[in-house]
Amino acid sequence: NALVIHPDGRMAYQGTDQADAAAFLATLSDEEREVVRLVPDRALPAKDLVARTRDLRAAGAEKVMLVTERALQ
Repeated sequence: NALVIHPDGRMAYQGTDQADAAAFLATLSDEEREVVRLVPDRALPAKDLVARTRDLRAAGAEKVMLVTERALQ
């Protein structure tokens, strides 16, 4: 399971859009917040990826791991 970030910055988890990082993390257990897996679309600008990662950390993710689409297969 991984949080997907689309090119427009929209986030989705298991096919459901997420309002923001805090709302997403509120749905996770403490254990799941230890490592949040993030799949950025390759068209997502780097500055947006960095901002989303910071948002996740600020909202309580202990560690954010970037995962490629290929790694999920």
